[in-house]
Amino acid sequence: MNQEKIGKFIAECRKEKKLTQEKLAEILGVTEKSISNWENGRNMPDLTLFKPLCEALGITINELLSGEVIDNKDYQNKFEENVINTINYNNNKNSKVKEIMGIILLILGILFVICGFAIFKSESSFSTIFIVLSAVFIWTGLIQITNKLKYLKKILISSLVFITYLFVIFFVDYLAVLHNNIPPRLNYEKEYYDNMIIYKNPFYNVFRINKDTSMEYYLIDLKKEYNKDNVPISLFNRNKSGIDNIIKYKYKYFNNQSNTNNLIKDLPMGEYFKEAEYDNDNSRLTINYELTDYQIDYNFKATFLYNIVSLFSLLDNLEYITINVSDFRGLEDITITIDRDTIYNNYYGFKYIIRNGIDKYYFNEFLEKKLNDYYFVTDTFKTLIMDTAFDKTVKIESVIYKDEEFEVIKTINDSDTLNKVLNILRSSNAIPNGSLITLEGSNSSIYLYNSDNEIVLKLRLYSLTNCFGISGKEYCMDNKDEFYSYIN
Repeated sequence: MNQEKIGKFIAECRKEKKLTQEKLAEILGVTEKSISNWENGRNMPDLTLFKPLCEALGITINELLSGEVIDNKDYQNKFEENVINTINYNNNKNSKVKEIMGIILLILGILFVICGFAIFKSESSFSTIFIVLSAVFIWTGLIQITNKLKYLKKILISSLVFITYLFVIFFVDYLAVLHNNIPPRLNYEKEYYDNMIIYKNPFYNVFRINKDTSMEYYLIDLKKEYNKDNVPISLFNRNKSGIDNIIKYKYKYFNNQSNTNNLIKDLPMGEYFKEAEYDNDNSRLTINYELTDYQIDYNFKATFLYNIVSLFSLLDNLEYITINVSDFRGLEDITITIDRDTIYNNYYGFKYIIRNGIDKYYFNEFLEKKLNDYYFVTDTFKTLIMDTAFDKTVKIESVIYKDEEFEVIKTINDSDTLNKVLNILRSSNAIPNGSLITLEGSNSSIYLYNSDNEIVLKLRLYSLTNCFGISGKEYCMDNKDEFYSYIN
């Protein structure tokens, strides 16, 4: 069907009938622009207008479709030809409509997936709904666009393009989890536990560990080898404090203050970091933390080990670290000092960690993973701290006996009272088997009652030095024997 030929024929017939485009448009109930488009071959009249148009121009439908006046002898042949052309024209027109609809659906699909990723939060149900709808639009649009192809070819091409699209959105979702530390949008199941959420994806699982805490982080399990029981759990935000991030602070000089301060901020407890002091002459770094409600518990010990090993591993010429922990209310202070040699000789695996600069594999094996081993943490902390500086000291805040306040030193010299105090400490596991005083929690108080159930003595365990205070006076010993000889 030759649209240009038909258009010229319509124009010739209109002029023979002495009709203007405006008049013909009025007769047919269309716009003058429509007549102009027909005559210029831009498009064809609608099928419903064929009969009234032919009547207005004094021609047959067969002649209209042929674009010329037909002799009687050719009428049948032209008729059959025009029927076939008309069918093909309508098919082509429908195909174009489907292609346009397909393109519109594709555009909608792209817009919906952009909204799903960019506008809504990853855990929002709207995000998932928009992404699913985008997939429906994309698939339907592909079917419409490929409607001219044979069925099998159409299905094959549409499927390949659709699978590619699915791969792209799954990959984008994976990158979002990897770089933005957010839950995956594309998951078919969620498992909720006390300290984690597991998101199951067709290609990988995502573990949201330490959920809703400042130590929250995400672990992507590409091999699907972990479950809630065997997934490696860190006590800190692994994305921030793990070796993959903090290795960028590896430097031969500790007194590069900008580098060291940023390292301390990225390590666990970094949010409580107040300031650092640099003693270049002695290669000593003093770190001051300010926080409330701290306790010398398992988490504190694990954090302490991780921080000091990380600092000694990453800052080559650092020889001493002093850590001061203060309560912002000024109630109590903890001071810990440790040197590189002590770590090297007493922390198992340290020599492997610092081999060839720093070995990330051994860092994870001998430090991060070891923090989940309760006995390793407590024993190593005892070896590094308690055996080199007393783990706890005793401060007697007050002594009240029968409503009278006595001098603490006089009371503490009473052997019976002292034995009772020591028994209390031993029974609370504060002095296990005659070893140095240890207790989980720096703010724990111990009360000694007399036979009338009156408080005779109140002890508070505090600090991490080899000194202890009695009634405001501080007593320091150089070794364990001196300490034991004093209290015994």
